[in-house]
Amino acid sequence: MWKKLILAGVVGWLATLGAWPTTAQMLGRVGNIQVDDTVCGMGDLNLDQAYTCVQVTVRCLGLDGLPIENRPVQLRITTPPEGTPILGTVVFGLGGTGRVFFENSQRPNDPALPSADMLNELNLAGFRVIQRAWPDPGPFEAGGWVNGSTSLQASACRYATLLDWIYQQPELHDPSSQAFCAVGQSGGGSEIGYALETYGLGNLIDMAVFTGGPPHGVIDGSCDPADTAWQQTCNAHLENLGICPQDGPDGHTCLFPPQNVANNVDAAFELNPFPNDMPCALADAPTLQANGILSPLAVPNYPNTHVAFLVGRDDCTSSSATGSPYIQAVLDHSTGPTSFATLLGVSHELPAFETGADAIGAALLASNGCIRRH
Repeated sequence: MWKKLILAGVVGWLATLGAWPTTAQMLGRVGNIQVDDTVCGMGDLNLDQAYTCVQVTVRCLGLDGLPIENRPVQLRITTPPEGTPILGTVVFGLGGTGRVFFENSQRPNDPALPSADMLNELNLAGFRVIQRAWPDPGPFEAGGWVNGSTSLQASACRYATLLDWIYQQPELHDPSSQAFCAVGQSGGGSEIGYALETYGLGNLIDMAVFTGGPPHGVIDGSCDPADTAWQQTCNAHLENLGICPQDGPDGHTCLFPPQNVANNVDAAFELNPFPNDMPCALADAPTLQANGILSPLAVPNYPNTHVAFLVGRDDCTSSSATGSPYIQAVLDHSTGPTSFATLLGVSHELPAFETGADAIGAALLASNGCIRRH
């Protein structure tokens, strides 16, 4: 089975060398497929079912038609117990720039791994679980889905390409009989948001579950301390959604902290010449507006995708703030099923809380959850 997958990947890689797409909204290509235990990545293996570990390399183009940096991505795949009918495939992505596997989501000084327990339950219920992590390409190179690119929308091509590739592999998914769903925490939710909005993958994702974000929903105001209109909009969205009600009289945290500016926004533009390589630090509103998930060209309507948002009621980070306009837009305009819930006693790292992990599992297993819609 896996030999067929490797061979198909090599042939597909070679066939694309002279046939690059011409826009950033086109998907990239997957190649260099490796299947063995050495590519299970960093972090403990906590799940009950046997793992299949896969590493591939994703290639995409930037807005100028030139390739952005290739990125390796590692997959941990667990399947239902033998004899259990497979209901679908669920792809999980953790936050930040995506360098940690979902099962290892953990709160400081707490050994519990509620996300791993939830993934075990999904396997038992009949779902194939695929976790992704973007490792460092080399000893002196930073990994992740964001950096080494010309824009955030170009960076997001990497995940969208991976998701489309998984969908097309018969060893990983059967679209004729199985659902195909994606779960993303914080920055992992941004990957899904761009996949839906920029790359049109609402045509294959049956359910998308966003937790703790997506932080790249609207990014221009979050980079500009002088944008008082954004602060007012941000406050209104968070109050309407019931997120972080204990924030002080000066309003919510609606600006990216410096570390997020560098690693989660400007790193996506680093292949551009100065000063176009740091639009967030320079508050370049036009560039940032064009690169948010909810860009001026966005149409947040996914008629064949159930979009679910789960946010900790105590999530007072900028991620919930910058994601709130996208959340509200989808709830207001998508004609497909939508849902939204805030979770009491839960802060930003939602999958690391038992309440949060349980809510993710319940959303997927609900009668209107991860089911075939295409």
